[in-house]
Amino acid sequence: MTAERVRCILTAVVLSLGMAARAAPQAPRVRVEFHLADIVYVQSFDTSERRQIEDSATAMFMRAFARHLRFLSFTRDQADSTRVLSVILDQKDRSATTRLGERGLHLGLKNGGPETAHLYWRTFRSLGFAARDTVGSVTTFLGELGVLLEGLDDSAWEGLVTNLLSQISIADTNAAAWAPPPGSGALVEWLIPLRSDAACFDTDRSKLLITNRVPVPLGSEVRSVTAKPSRTLTEDTTVVVPRKLERFRGQIRATLDPPATGFPAPPDSIHVTAVKVTAYKFDDIGCAMLAGPQGGGGGR
Repeated sequence: MTAERVRCILTAVVLSLGMAARAAPQAPRVRVEFHLADIVYVQSFDTSERRQIEDSATAMFMRAFARHLRFLSFTRDQADSTRVLSVILDQKDRSATTRLGERGLHLGLKNGGPETAHLYWRTFRSLGFAARDTVGSVTTFLGELGVLLEGLDDSAWEGLVTNLLSQISIADTNAAAWAPPPGSGALVEWLIPLRSDAACFDTDRSKLLITNRVPVPLGSEVRSVTAKPSRTLTEDTTVVVPRKLERFRGQIRATLDPPATGFPAPPDSIHVTAVKVTAYKFDDIGCAMLAGPQGGGGGR
């Protein structure tokens, strides 16, 4: 095989990999970590046991988040430090030092900045500990934690999204506004760089907050709209010009909510700066057959 032939093959491989990367947009990565902070639990386990609990619990929460929140990708890789979701087991009143009182799960989100957002998510032990109460073994503790996770209802996951994870932008300048095909009933839609069969949005019960910079007579201003994730961009070249299809292939279309809402700028002049999920419900029908552990590309 000649050197020229090898060069051509390598070029083709590089181009195909680039196209594949564009065709398979990825959900933002969030590192998950669990911390045992309550003094009763800390004093009841030795260092090795606490390490085992925190390692196992981190894996449990990562799997639960990935199963229920598919618009994000969850990891435990320490190299991922931009977004960190910490789960902390402590007293509800974190300044208290008594054995009595409610214990529960505090969540902290570090989202690329110095500050951490907080949410008291769920009760773990409502009455605390009487003088003779013990916490049991590592296995008992992890079993109780597993029961709590399996028992979380829709309101728990909805609250987590609305009150905390809605601060994470799932797209920015890699999202775009576009003029949808005639007959769609809308003058403008947005293209979001996630796959609908991976993010698994229930289009009736999920909502996005899209922040845009739009031109005005004296410059530009920021305007936000509420939108609903919809179906995937069509690959019909009679509807979508090839250059747009190459860039936005496989991406989710988002429509204004309500659809009659106007937007005072043509699509080509709109620059998206952030896309946040303010309400999320897993699409039980459209994604029921998918299987896999990772958010943004796995299964439930």
